[in-house]
Amino acid sequence: MPSDDEQRHIEFVIERLARKHPEVPTPTVRAIVAAAHAHFAGRRVRDFVPLLVERKAEAELSRTGTPDAAVGAAITNANTEVPELADPRTRGATGRHRRR
Repeated sequence: MPSDDEQRHIEFVIERLARKHPEVPTPTVRAIVAAAHAHFAGRRVRDFVPLLVERKAEAELSRTGTPDAAVGAAITNANTEVPELADPRTRGATGRHRRR
């Protein structure tokens, strides 16, 4: 369950995206952000969830042409898996991945 702090950050995300996309009704932005937030439910590390939610919702808002299409796409995409993060121990001095 998201903490109060995380929920507060999600509200800030909704406000920022609503200002950035005035052509999209605020309830639609809220639905897109909620779908993006649901995508990260159950993840153990919660520190970056608001940032990841904002990026995912922003991508949906920018990619789709109409608000209704944005909501449908966001809900559909919320059900896709997040790729696992790379193991930092496999990074070389340049920060790039190297083969094991």
